[in-house]
Amino acid sequence: MHVLIEQKSIKAGLSLINDGRSAKDNPFCTKCRNYGLRAKFDVGLLPALGLSYFFNIPQTVDEATTDEWTETERPNGPYTSLTMYCPTERKLCGLYDSRGDIMGLQIALPQDEFTGSASNWTTLGFTEWHPPSLDGATFKSYYTIQTYFISEETLAKLDAGETVDGLSETNVLKENALYLTGFDTEIVEVSTNGTDIANSAFTRQACIIWMNLVCAENTIFPWFPLVNQNELIGVGFLAIGTMPALDDERDWFERPGEIVVRSIITDGPECLYSLASTPGILTMHIYFVDDPWYLGCLEIELVPSLENYILSLCKTKSIESLHQKFVFLEERNRFHWGQHLFHK
Repeated sequence: MHVLIEQKSIKAGLSLINDGRSAKDNPFCTKCRNYGLRAKFDVGLLPALGLSYFFNIPQTVDEATTDEWTETERPNGPYTSLTMYCPTERKLCGLYDSRGDIMGLQIALPQDEFTGSASNWTTLGFTEWHPPSLDGATFKSYYTIQTYFISEETLAKLDAGETVDGLSETNVLKENALYLTGFDTEIVEVSTNGTDIANSAFTRQACIIWMNLVCAENTIFPWFPLVNQNELIGVGFLAIGTMPALDDERDWFERPGEIVVRSIITDGPECLYSLASTPGILTMHIYFVDDPWYLGCLEIELVPSLENYILSLCKTKSIESLHQKFVFLEERNRFHWGQHLFHK
């Protein structure tokens, strides 16, 4: 049964550095403008080490081989000139061009591990993947989806040896745009300009972004842009279903539960909370900045400049209670930094 969600926007104001100040004016946030490529959000000690979250993603083939990622057969799809390198778990892989630079990513959900979903994977833009086994005996099948850092047309020109002006030499997003695999595998271009994104098919939402949609698994766009200081600084992936974290491999994913969703979106629809509880939500945050932990910049003196969610707490709670609320969220390891957007 499809349950329509009331058409309204929740502006929770949890993007703590999106307060009108530039990175230059905010000493806590200057380093978050350095370009990089990391994945997985969490809260804890020593985030820069990237041991259990904020993982570094190799940006060149040389880095990938140093990290013991291996060349792996790709599923059928566009951007055929790209070569894929994967770690042993194969759940996040890099797509590299003939010069050895990263030009995209693939996310893979093992079919024998991901459960509870009634999704039509083809409608959502996924393709099936049956790579050669690692041990020569056990074969695994995956649902995969890709995102690209350059247009297929520009990549073809580079592959042909043509000179293309205006490409970034520092940002992994070479053309001020991100190219997402969307419904029915259509490639969706997303500008890096926050104003352009706001005027597109995405709406600004809170930390868990589920407004303006039908509560059915096949209508939920599998990506959500992350915007900070009016610039695209990352992208999030989400899927409805459950996949356990395995002890013997790197866990690239986040699993926000019902309690976390209720604590962040206090007046959301019940179907949202139901999906978060059963079958569950699987997400991954991918950052195009090298120091995403600086995006939080949590300072009590910033409270007056924040929007509805924080302001409502300030009207009824003491600063001590407000701090306790943040600690509660951190203990749940799901205090999401940066402005999240969702597809209309």
